[in-house]
Amino acid sequence: MQFHKLSFAETGQFSQLIVDYMEGQPELAKFYKYPPSLESYDRVISEKSMQDIDRETLVQVLKDQYAGVAINDQVRDNIEALRDSNTFTITTAHQPVIGTGPLYMIIKILAAINLAETLNEKYPDVRFVPVYWSGGEDHDFEEINHLHVFGKTVTWEAPAGGPVGRMSTESMSDWVEELEAILGDHPNASSWMKLITTSYRDQPTLAKANFHIMHQLFQSYGLVVLSSDEPRLKALFSPIMEQELFAPKSPSLVAEKVAALEKLGYHEQAHARDINLFYLMDEFRARITYNESRDRYEVVDTDIKFSEDTLRAELRDHPERFSPNVILRPLFQESILPNLAYVGGGGELAYWMQYESLFEHYKVNFPMLVLRNSVMWLDKGAHKKRLQTELTLHDLFRDVDELIKEYVKEHAKDELSLAPQKRALRDLFAEVVEMAVAIDPTLEKPVKGEEQKTINSLEKLEAKLLRAEKHKFDTAVNQIRWIKNKVFPEGKLQERYDNIAMYWQKHGPACITMLKEAIQPLEDQFVIIEED
Repeated sequence: MQFHKLSFAETGQFSQLIVDYMEGQPELAKFYKYPPSLESYDRVISEKSMQDIDRETLVQVLKDQYAGVAINDQVRDNIEALRDSNTFTITTAHQPVIGTGPLYMIIKILAAINLAETLNEKYPDVRFVPVYWSGGEDHDFEEINHLHVFGKTVTWEAPAGGPVGRMSTESMSDWVEELEAILGDHPNASSWMKLITTSYRDQPTLAKANFHIMHQLFQSYGLVVLSSDEPRLKALFSPIMEQELFAPKSPSLVAEKVAALEKLGYHEQAHARDINLFYLMDEFRARITYNESRDRYEVVDTDIKFSEDTLRAELRDHPERFSPNVILRPLFQESILPNLAYVGGGGELAYWMQYESLFEHYKVNFPMLVLRNSVMWLDKGAHKKRLQTELTLHDLFRDVDELIKEYVKEHAKDELSLAPQKRALRDLFAEVVEMAVAIDPTLEKPVKGEEQKTINSLEKLEAKLLRAEKHKFDTAVNQIRWIKNKVFPEGKLQERYDNIAMYWQKHGPACITMLKEAIQPLEDQFVIIEED
């Protein structure tokens, strides 16, 4: 097993905003608070310590969510330690996805765990707890109802609607059986399917099943899983939600940041609405809007309407019925947790950079933004084919047709380019044009037309020669295409497509250990795992 590392910029897979952030470009400094480095944590700890966090409520919520769950001493101690003002969290977040979804969900949890471990070593008198914030209030079912294993798509067919975390697991047997059939009877596949089957059979909702899976996978590392769909946590956040309903600050503050980013040539990531809260029930999650002409608040696509007084009462009595959108969700999270760093992908960090002034307004400390490592995994077959086709690690990120063209040209025995002949032909026609113009100036255009026709014919012949030569290299060409499809299935980064079940089937639980070993947060690294 080898770990190769490239910078994010070298891969060409990340936005200019993220590349500039990782390179510390000074013009971006006003969009975040702390440079992503270990040296920044003295300041992060000091400034987060000044924020008032209701640790007792947080711990009680966690203990209630873990009620009836068998937990090890490390998780239990981490939960209890959150009462202590000298304990902080390192957090990543994601909505529940069937079967853990794409590989990057596992990767960013491991990145948070590794960062917490690094900080625990650096600051022995402070405690750092890795947290997975499970956001089950999202309502885009099409994002979470499928996974990809060995090139096949497994889909959960269910009536969509409402927050995905609250959806019942009763209709999950079909996709679970389909996944089991794909993985076969391999011993490692059996252990994975036991985890999947028991989670969706024994847990009533997708959120609780997801909680169970993540707990089982990562409790040995002390990961604490927290479901955000919780009335007591919403009650803690209700003062900010109240202001955002009746005197919203997020639209103007976020718009200012977006304008500043666009002035530097970057793009808007998330648009702030006039009201950035949803109304949440089991059956739906719908936007709240203000109808100025009717002087009332309305829930989009429903008949629900509120006056200002009744909406205030609703928020006071039922804070769990209000759900932050993408603009306010980070603020909700950082209001609840004694958090120092948020670990996320490039897209996530890009939209967080729009929110720094929003955090400042509400006096919530803005966390360090940590870009999770990205991982590409080449098994023995892919490793062997890469060596046979002489592809470099950088080549894995290049256009496949360009790779094939270069390979054929480099290995062809015959000269495939007719460039010398085309130059000679142009020289010849230049002489003909000179002779023709001397006889009759009107002949220049038809002669040049004949020149272009002849050049076009040569170029077509050149293309035919290249195609003929390609046939000699069918094996190598097919191997190159196979490798590219392996690391970019359906044209997507492998980590954004493949499910962990593929790697578990081969390596068992050790695949988690391998990924953990490869990941080093706070370093500008795209990691390529290569089995030899």
